[in-house]
Amino acid sequence: MQNICISQSDSPSGHTPQQFPRKWNCSIDRPLTAKEYDSLIHLAEHAIFIDYNDSCFSKAVESIKNEPLIGIDVKATNIDNHYEVTLLSISTQTCVYQFDILKLGMAAFDNGLRSIFESSVQKVIHNSRLSSGCLYHKYSVRIDNVFDTQVGELMIEKNVCGYFPKYVCSLPECMQIFLGIPPRVVQFNKGDTVMWMKRPLSQSLKFAGAQDAIFLLPLQESIMAKMFVSLKKGINIFLKTVRDSECDEAAQHIGMNYLVPQEFLELDCGSSES
Repeated sequence: MQNICISQSDSPSGHTPQQFPRKWNCSIDRPLTAKEYDSLIHLAEHAIFIDYNDSCFSKAVESIKNEPLIGIDVKATNIDNHYEVTLLSISTQTCVYQFDILKLGMAAFDNGLRSIFESSVQKVIHNSRLSSGCLYHKYSVRIDNVFDTQVGELMIEKNVCGYFPKYVCSLPECMQIFLGIPPRVVQFNKGDTVMWMKRPLSQSLKFAGAQDAIFLLPLQESIMAKMFVSLKKGINIFLKTVRDSECDEAAQHIGMNYLVPQEFLELDCGSSES
């Protein structure tokens, strides 16, 4: 099966990661193992495709509502500067559901999807800008409780480099940085997105959407761990400042408890060492 990745979640400018290589190095704390990768690909290959508002649709909605965390990938096609949502892929820890929005239309949101998007369920999205705009203006959906992995990468890069980059990371690039998955495995393709309008939708495109959604959950976990590094380092400094000092020095620290510890001021947020 050919892996094709064409998504609005990629760089909005249309540039590829190779054109704008990152200027920072991020050590991969725990790359995906071969077993974990194969398990995720298996889920993507066996995604549940839904194009009718029937019992299968209802069961999928109820199942997703009971999840604490979901990944969301939205495929949209630009037609005369107007984006049409064509496929919505939602991943959980054990399944991927795909909703053919081109066929289901507004009914999909009126019958359950809107309540999911606006619920307290944690939603992981890569580059939520277009997803949020498309869903709001076309289907009156306001997405709540979102973790945007593209924003997470930006915050980490800011910690490492001291400034924000000009260009965002695509989903395949983030997967390489944080999960150790080479871009060639998840192909970055900025080609003709009109193919998402064609029905029946090909298996390769269904797989592409499912794949983009299923990797969002481990990607969020890795980014969260990386973002938490500097916080943990800061907490450790506070824990040891008085505890590990000699009596006189400890007394000084206690007397200056209103000041930020000097070691904290020198904290290197870009280092992964604790």
